[in-house]
Amino acid sequence: MNWAIRPKKSLTNLQNGYFDKSQLSQSNKLASDKEYVARIQDVNADTPSRFNADKRRLYEASGCAGKLAVFAVRLDTYPTATKEQTFYVGSNSVQELALLRRQILSSFKNVPEVGEYMHRDIFDVSAKYGKDTF
Repeated sequence: MNWAIRPKKSLTNLQNGYFDKSQLSQSNKLASDKEYVARIQDVNADTPSRFNADKRRLYEASGCAGKLAVFAVRLDTYPTATKEQTFYVGSNSVQELALLRRQILSSFKNVPEVGEYMHRDIFDVSAKYGKDTF
């Protein structure tokens, strides 16, 4: 929708559900980066693999650094996962974790949706108090 002419009126209309669907712009632009998996699997690349570190993919809301209110976004849809698993891996060696990361990204058929690094103390707290997910 083009809100440039009367932004306050447009917000009020949106809040009250008053808008003409014909005003919605259609686009053939992608909602996500189709090259992202290949990019993060290239563990020997000299470039950062994080989405927010790739200026080619930062456009409008994606590159606003939190300075823009977004009311709706287009998202790609994917099939529901048939199997999900959570793994907790602990190590006192940064080198072992880096090697594991490289192995997972470069050789697994499916890349993880999420990966988090936790300090050993947090790992121990999770083992004690996070019984529902540990």
